[in-house]
Amino acid sequence: MLDSLADHIDKILDRFYDFGVRSNWTETDDSPLVYERRWLSRHYGPDVYWDGSAANYAASSGVLFTAVSGQHLEGLRLLLRAREVIFAPAPPARSILEIAGHVFWLLDPRLQSLRDRAARTFLARLQDGTRRKTAALAVNHPQSPIFGGEVSDFRRRTIPSYFYASEIAPGPRGTIKLRGQSYPGLEEALGYIGEASEVPWNTSGMYAYLSNSSHPTLHVITDSLDVVGGKITGFGLEDVTLPYRIARMAIMCFVRCWQITAAYHGLDQREAVELGEEVDTLPEP
Repeated sequence: MLDSLADHIDKILDRFYDFGVRSNWTETDDSPLVYERRWLSRHYGPDVYWDGSAANYAASSGVLFTAVSGQHLEGLRLLLRAREVIFAPAPPARSILEIAGHVFWLLDPRLQSLRDRAARTFLARLQDGTRRKTAALAVNHPQSPIFGGEVSDFRRRTIPSYFYASEIAPGPRGTIKLRGQSYPGLEEALGYIGEASEVPWNTSGMYAYLSNSSHPTLHVITDSLDVVGGKITGFGLEDVTLPYRIARMAIMCFVRCWQITAAYHGLDQREAVELGEEVDTLPEP
């Protein structure tokens, strides 16, 4: 079962990279990306006329995050091959799940307003800059004052030049909201996977388990102890149910990221869909 999962991941990643080479992730004329880029350029704010950069940011972020998700999936494939499947699969699988939540929030096809799409991209940019600034300060990076200045300028000047005061509101813990949109927490973002794909996912349950398995949570450790004759002999699993479920979840998150990103570019999604459906043909516990 573990080998069949590893083989399928290998197949998925080969096809994904081939898809990227064939398509070059070039948007089609009738894609949502082209449509949003065109119409966003007709919007404006208090100080500037908009262009299509918000749509470009969303599209390129989807491609980059999906590619990084593929790197985590490759790591999971190697763990399955090596039979390091008791604790090691949880961190890469959790990363894949978190990436999927962000991509689905950013590329959510249900958004009714193009300004809402732009709002999410600006919030993503602000969050990214804030995290870089915070990390740089924590390690005394020599460029931390520059990073801090960029974040401050983006929040106090750039955003108010693109969005009207009526579109900007304070959020919790010093954050801001744009057009009622706020940057979601990691767990909150996961809800967008099921909602936007219209496929029911128990993402909160998945995230809770993967978080417990990635953090210093004692019951996860003690549940995996091998005890023989009252003595602890090491770590073990009774069967492959746990790594199977983790790997299956990671695979489906990756192919759905591929799918929604391809859809935004107007590219054929059938390959990703078929590879996801093929998981059901693999041996199960």
